[in-house]
Amino acid sequence: MKVGTDAVLLGAWTPLRGAARILDVGTGCGIVAMMLAQRTLATRANISAIEIDLPAAEEALENFRDCPWPERLPRDLPEVHCSLQQLTDAIDTNFSGFDIVVCNPPFFDPSWPSPANARRVARQKGSLSVESLVRETRSLLSDSGRLCLVLPFEQSGPTVELSLAAGLSLWSQVDVRPTPDSPPKRVLLEFGRQRSPQAIAKSELVLETTRHQHSDEFAALAKDFHLRYAAQD
Repeated sequence: MKVGTDAVLLGAWTPLRGAARILDVGTGCGIVAMMLAQRTLATRANISAIEIDLPAAEEALENFRDCPWPERLPRDLPEVHCSLQQLTDAIDTNFSGFDIVVCNPPFFDPSWPSPANARRVARQKGSLSVESLVRETRSLLSDSGRLCLVLPFEQSGPTVELSLAAGLSLWSQVDVRPTPDSPPKRVLLEFGRQRSPQAIAKSELVLETTRHQHSDEFAALAKDFHLRYAAQD
């Protein structure tokens, strides 16, 4: 199972305070869902994950079954292999909503380290627009629910505008730079159905201090998921 930088960022960074029900939209191989399951061992949050691409959904399900916490992850293919719209239509009217929804939308950037197949990503890109994601997600969030995304940095402005128009509020934003001297390439965004109880938290994260030398900040973020960093703890 190959793991991309974007997935590690989203899975390790997403704020999980008060999260009992979590949804991973476009789970791919399932890595983000499993990272969130690991991070919520104490609270035993229930993790849902959906993926529209059948081979990816099958891989995710296999990974879920083999991980240490299969009881808190989807167990059957129909639970995983569905679209966001199908999930929205199938939700019981008595369901109080997800506390956290995460998404690493498919896109292809040849300058960013990722194991994703370019043709597959390009094919999936049109399956779920950010506008549809925000609109559908808002209806699935609990009253205090939050949406967390990792996106190309240039999409941050339009995504914030779409989210505000849909009735969500920006809670936090992390601009991600590959190196200290490079411009941001990714952005981590946290939106809430309610207004943030404090000022919008904005910060930066640098991935590498020099080529192939990860920063202390990234190492600290990823230490629970990378043995090379755990050994340094």
